[in-house]
Amino acid sequence: MDTSQVPLEQIALHCHEETRKFTLHTDFVTDYCMELMRRALLRRTPDAFTRLYDIYEPLVRKWVYQHHQFRWTDEDAAYFVNAALTQFYFAVSGSKFERFETLAQLLQYLKRCVYTSIAMHVRTAQTQVAAVPLPSDDLAPAIQPTWDANLNAQTLWARVCGLLPDEDDQLLARWCFIEDLKPADILREQPGHWNDVRDISVALQRIRRRLRGDEGLQALLRDVRDEKQG
Repeated sequence: MDTSQVPLEQIALHCHEETRKFTLHTDFVTDYCMELMRRALLRRTPDAFTRLYDIYEPLVRKWVYQHHQFRWTDEDAAYFVNAALTQFYFAVSGSKFERFETLAQLLQYLKRCVYTSIAMHVRTAQTQVAAVPLPSDDLAPAIQPTWDANLNAQTLWARVCGLLPDEDDQLLARWCFIEDLKPADILREQPGHWNDVRDISVALQRIRRRLRGDEGLQALLRDVRDEKQG
């Protein structure tokens, strides 16, 4: 079905109806919603993303309520709906959209954004930052940072994001540092970002080298160690 010339309002109306059928577990078509995703994310059309947000907000909210850690967050569902859809936009917009071939893959990724947002919020509130597992490959091993549980997680994460301006690197750091996912888990749950486990391992090694070489980050870690020893 060629939907490229259909006006945005009609695309949104059809997508809303097909999404309703999806939530009711009845037969539905994906062409209109995929076209809406394409306009909102690949073309970065603001009006298209506004309609995408409105259509998928109830589904995302449902996923928020289903997450077993949501009750520990002391936030309302709207907070995580916005966080997840914002993360989804920056992770998938532009040329990165072309890594996804189907609406099912996009929705799976959006659901993962929900779970990531909640898990990060809970762990940040508890100021617990997981250690990064060193992948097994034939690359020269890098010295991985030791994240101290007493280090303010928000300060740490802000520093990490400053050192990793690329959005894919930030996402990979988030999955490893916050969710403690192994490369194989990331490859399985995040379709379209990397070709294989080795690609992820290479990216992780590069990220670790950048973090290891930052004097500001190392200064933060030294301050924590000094406080503990003092």
